[in-house]
Amino acid sequence: MPFGERVLAHRTYPEPAATLFGPDGRRVLAERPGVAVRVDAGNLLVFADPLTSGEDDRSVAGVGAESGKVVELGQLTDVRGESYSWNTSVIACGAAKEFVLHRFAPAE
Repeated sequence: MPFGERVLAHRTYPEPAATLFGPDGRRVLAERPGVAVRVDAGNLLVFADPLTSGEDDRSVAGVGAESGKVVELGQLTDVRGESYSWNTSVIACGAAKEFVLHRFAPAE
């Protein structure tokens, strides 16, 4: 997936992982386990587990595309991964009976 001057590559087998390559072909983010999604032109979110329909606790990290710096954002508890929506500061997650909002600040 193009990501500005970078390329975000996804692997699904044997376990999901993401690698971010810079314009020179070097790895900015080296094979991070999980599923990466774009937040904006300079930031990614990486969910530690696939975004499935089951309700579970899910770990999420922010990644700055320029630096590759990973910031652990913590656990999203009792949420359904397939229901996530996000913008540059909030993740909305479906839970058993309601939606839950989690705030975060993008990585640098």
